[in-house]
Amino acid sequence: MRQASKDDAFAKAMEYGLHVDGFLAALLGGVIVRVTVLVLLALGPSGTAAQQS
Repeated sequence: MRQASKDDAFAKAMEYGLHVDGFLAALLGGVIVRVTVLVLLALGPSGTAAQQS
């Protein structure tokens, strides 16, 4: 019986770790998307281009 409770504790710890990993992955994904958008805005065509007469 003692082994089963140890396995249950391990399973709960692993499940918690997966939730933390998912949260950290979401944060990292958000940072990557924001940086990508900011870089594309900086490198993209500007809205105040000089117009030729």
